[in-house]
Amino acid sequence: MLKRKQYLLTLLIGIVLFFIVFLTTYYYIVSHSKTSEVSESRAVGKGEQSIDVIAAVVPERELTVQPDTDIRLVVVDEDNRTVEDKKIDPLILNGLNQVDLEKRFEGYQLMTFDEKQITLKKTIAHQDKPAEYALGIEDDFVCIVEKGDVKTYIKLDLLANYFSRNTYSLLLKEQIPISPVQKEELLKNPYYIDKILQSYEEE
Repeated sequence: MLKRKQYLLTLLIGIVLFFIVFLTTYYYIVSHSKTSEVSESRAVGKGEQSIDVIAAVVPERELTVQPDTDIRLVVVDEDNRTVEDKKIDPLILNGLNQVDLEKRFEGYQLMTFDEKQITLKKTIAHQDKPAEYALGIEDDFVCIVEKGDVKTYIKLDLLANYFSRNTYSLLLKEQIPISPVQKEELLKNPYYIDKILQSYEEE
């Protein structure tokens, strides 16, 4: 009888201990899994935020010369009068940035710089000696060439193919000099060139 009571008591104690260990383990696992979920959600939240920040802070693309960029070299005198306005082929400078251009065109001031238009400006001192003029050709038009430190081309409303091959060659080489008075007459009337050529041939 005693042995039976001891057996039942031992069995009861074992069952109670089993339930205590089971419940303790269960609550530990449940609480630990909740903590892990909270940690993971916080980690995901931080990750998402960092992705948003990276997406928001996109580095700006460096501006460079493109194949269709309009590049102009402008030379002015001390009175800001244009002496030369020259267009540069962008393919020669393709891919250069602002620093590269400033090094390439030392002495020029960078007025505008974007992928649509670039303007470089240079100021020169007044010329002491009087200007010399000649007739020339630019873009298939007859022009007045003002010779100095920098050549200036003044287009006349007169196509170069209007003249003979010999005259065209002289114009192309800028070998027909004109006086300041003849220059002014040409600006008033481009066909005054016939009179200039006639007197030039007589000489």
